[in-house]
Amino acid sequence: MPARPSKPRRRRSHPAQRPTSASAGLARDPALRPAATFLPFASGLVGEYPGLLPSQCLYAAAMAGMALTALWQLRHLRLHPELCHSPIPAGVRKATEMRIFGLLGTVVLAVLIAMLDPRFATMAFMLMAVIGPWSARVERRTPG
Repeated sequence: MPARPSKPRRRRSHPAQRPTSASAGLARDPALRPAATFLPFASGLVGEYPGLLPSQCLYAAAMAGMALTALWQLRHLRLHPELCHSPIPAGVRKATEMRIFGLLGTVVLAVLIAMLDPRFATMAFMLMAVIGPWSARVERRTPG
């Protein structure tokens, strides 16, 4: 019986050598999944029971989890620029950090408001409507 010719083995590339996109990385990131999966439950809970402190705290914890994960991902991309086709511009990084820290500050404010009157705690997240354009201005004005 003649020996079968072997097929050449396809070499797997290292993750740092594969082209990546921001959306594909976020969708596959296992660290983001628990916070992202928990967010609809927390949103439903705070919508159903807006006057309860625990529901407001769970929603704030879910938002803080998303923000901390995003901050961790941004730091990882800054430390490993080879994961992106081109390095993240300084203005984009600065604006993104500003949005993330703004969200974390808003989470703290929401919990403080919830301790006084839980019904109004989610109103604190409306500050993100101000932080977004403010960070876009920072992005445009940052050189490099």
